[in-house]
Amino acid sequence: MDWGAGQSVPHVHVHVLPRFCGDLERNDDVYDELEAWAPRDYNASKDKSKLDVPEDSKRKDRTVEEMEAEAAMYQSLIQT
Repeated sequence: MDWGAGQSVPHVHVHVLPRFCGDLERNDDVYDELEAWAPRDYNASKDKSKLDVPEDSKRKDRTVEEMEAEAAMYQSLIQT
C-alpha cells in the first residue's frame, strides 16, 4: 500500500480563506494580498528550524474523541 506523504488515513488538505461581501475593492485583489503575505524564497530559506516529528512507527493514533474535539474547536472558529 502506498501511504503517500505519510498519510495513515487518505485525506484532503485544504486552506480556507474566509471572505465577506465587499471585503476587497476588486474580488481578484485577494491574490495580491496572498502574494504580499507569502514568504519570499530568500526569507523562507533563512529560517531552517527543525520540526520535532517522530517517525511514523513511533506516532500514536489520535482517538475519535480527540478528533471530534478538534473538529468542534475548528467549527467554533469559523461560525460567526
